[in-house]
Amino acid sequence: MRNTKRGFTLIELLVVIAIIGLLSTIVFASLGGARSRARVANVQGSMRTVLTTLVLCRDDGGKISIDGTTEATDGAIPAANKGLCFGSVIVPVSNVWPTLPSGGNPAWAYSAMTGNQTDVFTFTATGDGKTITCSSGGGCITTTP
Repeated sequence: MRNTKRGFTLIELLVVIAIIGLLSTIVFASLGGARSRARVANVQGSMRTVLTTLVLCRDDGGKISIDGTTEATDGAIPAANKGLCFGSVIVPVSNVWPTLPSGGNPAWAYSAMTGNQTDVFTFTATGDGKTITCSSGGGCITTTP
């Protein structure tokens, strides 16, 4: 008589499970970096929109705000989803400070130059090991501290 049992041995099954576990660990580890890069790209896009809105606001005689009613001062921390321009006749569609994506300890910071450079300002978002700084005079740059 022939033995017609077919199947995998316990050792073969354990080896396959170990390989699948190892591969899934590698995939999940690489996805963490992709998530971080996606958050940075999201913030860069949001900051370009904010920069455009701030320039339009200042050009129209408005004041840059941290909460919709209070004029921004140097070092002010803007509130997410609050107005970023007031006193302007033309209210831009994107007239709010965007919410930064969660993860990486994100934060906004705003600074305005005073004196003869009243229309020069910068704002910075930090998190995920990157600092993204935008200014009215030069667009946005991303640095790794």
